[in-house]
Amino acid sequence: MRILNLIFFVFLSIIAFSQYESDIDSKVKNENLVGEWILDLRPTPEAEPYLQSFIVSDQGDGKFEGQFYGSPIQEFFFNKSWDRLYFAFKSSDNSNEYYQSGYIIGDEIFGTTFCPGRDFIMPWSGKKKKG
Repeated sequence: MRILNLIFFVFLSIIAFSQYESDIDSKVKNENLVGEWILDLRPTPEAEPYLQSFIVSDQGDGKFEGQFYGSPIQEFFFNKSWDRLYFAFKSSDNSNEYYQSGYIIGDEIFGTTFCPGRDFIMPWSGKKKKG
């Protein structure tokens, strides 16, 4: 039951954070998200850094594509009504679906991954790749 409640919470968060382009405040731009990010996906605070790429490209008409941990991004949502860009999306591998959400401050990114099939949630952070 706890997993179902958590899944409901994640989907509710995605819905709450999604906005249509016409409703979005222009304070924060999509371009802040576009590019390559180097994320630290270490499993515990004491672990060595585990660096992976998060790549986002703007396909126009409010659509985005990219990869997270080598998997294609699916169902990308964002909210620019606040003072920073919030986003959420889904990815998957051969056996599980992963739900990511996060936000951007300048050239830094902060997020969380939830995987109901593996019964875990993990925070991550990173910086935009230069050049």
